[in-house]
Amino acid sequence: MIAYTSQYVDDNNKSYEVADADSKRKPYRNYISQTLDIMKPQKELMRIYPVFHFVPGDVTGAAEQRRDGFSHVLLTTPANQKVHTMLDEAFAAEPARLLYRIGIATHAFVDTWAHQNFAGWTNELNNIPLMPAPNVGHADAGYQPDRVGGVWTDPRLRESRVDNNARFLAAAESLLAKYRDYHVRKGTYDGRTPPAWKGLGGKLKESMGLPGGKHRRIEAYRAYAKWLPAYDRGRWRKAATRPRAQLLSETFGLLEWKPGVARHGTHWFQFQQAVKDHERFSLGLLQPIYRRLGLDIRVA
Repeated sequence: MIAYTSQYVDDNNKSYEVADADSKRKPYRNYISQTLDIMKPQKELMRIYPVFHFVPGDVTGAAEQRRDGFSHVLLTTPANQKVHTMLDEAFAAEPARLLYRIGIATHAFVDTWAHQNFAGWTNELNNIPLMPAPNVGHADAGYQPDRVGGVWTDPRLRESRVDNNARFLAAAESLLAKYRDYHVRKGTYDGRTPPAWKGLGGKLKESMGLPGGKHRRIEAYRAYAKWLPAYDRGRWRKAATRPRAQLLSETFGLLEWKPGVARHGTHWFQFQQAVKDHERFSLGLLQPIYRRLGLDIRVA
């Protein structure tokens, strides 16, 4: 559930209006946690990118990485204090949404490695010379920062050669430590030794370094974690909802809850509620930055 939720943060990019087939109750609306439309108004982007994908970090640390020595309060840095706070808040979530909150915060946590040195809004510090894309997030770098196995050049940085696997392995090690500390506090390992990074790290490094593309890597991951099912981005939504009767209803995001399905018991509903919870908490956390920038981003 944590793994599915973490990936679904990226795939939850469409707004839906979900009606009760046999009720006049107001339709349910979800919040998106990702958008591919980087030209959205800035206020909309600021409810998504810094909250779920580009959590602002250490201004001084960001400046030290750059050739120009400049920085900005929205630049992302790995494992920054705000994203630690987001994950700590997720660990304290109500039981019904605990795993979804952890999965959402996990996505934000790991993205601080993938998206380091970028800001989740329009800013010239995102600019990579000779790239024509708008300076929003890592648009100038395309998909390069997110690709396992990728090695690319970021000319903005003092160390311009970027090895994604090195970043992602560091993210995984830090995430394991965070999960392990949570279980230590709960007493899960009383009388037992907590899991070490060495075994998992070696296996991940081996799997991530395999030639042959993502399908080969996924096979290796699943051989290591046989209990992990294949990912289907539509599974949770389709189990909970169906298109309304009218033609093209799904195309326009018009759904209804499946008859006989209690929405509060579905993964899709609880995930969507967890998205709202995470957004509400994170916008509150980021308010000092937004106010400093003169942005009025209200907490829902």
